[in-house]
Amino acid sequence: MLDRKTRKKIEWAFRSYATLRTQAAEYLVDIAESGLTPSYGAVGGSSCAGNPTEVKGIRAAEHTAVLWCKVVEKTMERFEDTGKDTLIKLKYFKNEKERHILDKLYIDRSAYYDWINDILTYATMIALQFGVIKII
Repeated sequence: MLDRKTRKKIEWAFRSYATLRTQAAEYLVDIAESGLTPSYGAVGGSSCAGNPTEVKGIRAAEHTAVLWCKVVEKTMERFEDTGKDTLIKLKYFKNEKERHILDKLYIDRSAYYDWINDILTYATMIALQFGVIKII
């Protein structure tokens, strides 16, 4: 069972997916425009400073918006072709009413809430793996 704070944060990520995706894309473009070029002079050298291109790539992958997008996308992949992916799209992306979703998916209210719990629980596990939430 998820606590209310965690549940709200996961639902926020699904509802904000379009915005998060835009932010992530803009962040990656900003990194690319700020001089994301390979440093071939350091190849084979004895410097322990590391490759600046590699560091920028790691920072880009660790950006919060990018990680939240991955949480949503991994969850969508997991539930692809199960009906739950359609539930995610209707509830969180299109903001449809519960009654419309029930009619569209041909499910009852108990199945609806069971599916939502499955989706949010799985997304929480992915978010924990990516480190965007912590459960104490």
